[in-house]
Amino acid sequence: MKAVIYIEVLKEVSFSYENPHLVSLKKEYPDATILDLDNFSTEDVIKNTLRLIEEASIIEVIIRCKDTTCDLGKTPQIFRKLMNKRKVVSLHYEDQHPSLDRLCRPFSG
Repeated sequence: MKAVIYIEVLKEVSFSYENPHLVSLKKEYPDATILDLDNFSTEDVIKNTLRLIEEASIIEVIIRCKDTTCDLGKTPQIFRKLMNKRKVVSLHYEDQHPSLDRLCRPFSG
C-alpha cells in the first residue's frame, strides 16, 4: 500500500475543510491512502499516522510550513517513526523551519 502523509505547520488551528493541496494530492495519488495532519493534531491522529507508517510499503511525505516560528506539536513523533522505517520514497517540504530542517536531514540523501 502506498501512503501519502501531508503535514501542515500552522500558526493557529485551521477549521478549513476545503484544502486545495489535499484536493490536488487526491488527484495525483488516486490509489494511495492520504492522511493529513498539522501541528495541532490530536494524539489519536498521530497514532493513526504511526499505524499507517507501519502498514504502508511506500511512503511519500509532504510538508507545508506556513509559519517558521511555531511549535511543531506532536509531529516529531512521525519523523522518529519514519527514520526507523526505510519506506520513505520522497520527502518534500516548503519553507525553512529550523526544527524541520533537523528532522528532515536524515532523509536528504
